[in-house]
Amino acid sequence: VAVGISFLSGSLIDRYSAIKLIGFYQIPAIFGFYIFSVCETLVGFSIGLICFAITAGSNNIIPNAFWAECFGTASLGKIKALAAGVMVVGSALGPLISGFLIDLNFNLNFQYNLFAIYFVFSCILLIMATRKAMATIDKKPCVDMCAPITIPPTPPIPGNQPPQQTTVCYGGTILNPDNDNPGIKIVSCLLYTSPSPRDKR
Repeated sequence: VAVGISFLSGSLIDRYSAIKLIGFYQIPAIFGFYIFSVCETLVGFSIGLICFAITAGSNNIIPNAFWAECFGTASLGKIKALAAGVMVVGSALGPLISGFLIDLNFNLNFQYNLFAIYFVFSCILLIMATRKAMATIDKKPCVDMCAPITIPPTPPIPGNQPPQQTTVCYGGTILNPDNDNPGIKIVSCLLYTSPSPRDKR
């Protein structure tokens, strides 16, 4: 299930972008924790494991694409290193906190409900943050996140208007040097020379 979801997540990222999916991929884990807290049958636990597999498969793909879409590739290594470090610390603290709660007579069924509530707040915060980030990306180009690339402009075609050179940024927008209105969303960083209106026709 996790492997199949990984492939599906890649297709969904190409279609909708990771920044729109990052707030939703943990939702199956919420159902998984809730099912674990109330079910005592093999079928129930199997359904819960399938829910966890959906989140686990998505987690292999969506966060990695999310970092690149939001922050570009210039500092991607540092960002992923920090995220991996936080994950290692969290995975070390998790069993410690869970064992401490068991010593305080909070059984696993109660803790599963706590974990589900934690994931609910996590999803809500991610959705709120990504909506704000999408609004920022739509209004502000990411020129600073792109490595500088210089190519000579295309010479004008006789009888046509001279072509316009446009900067294309990873995860941002296309901006015309003579027009500050944002244009098409793209997923790479390069210089693009648009054709003249006559060429477009």
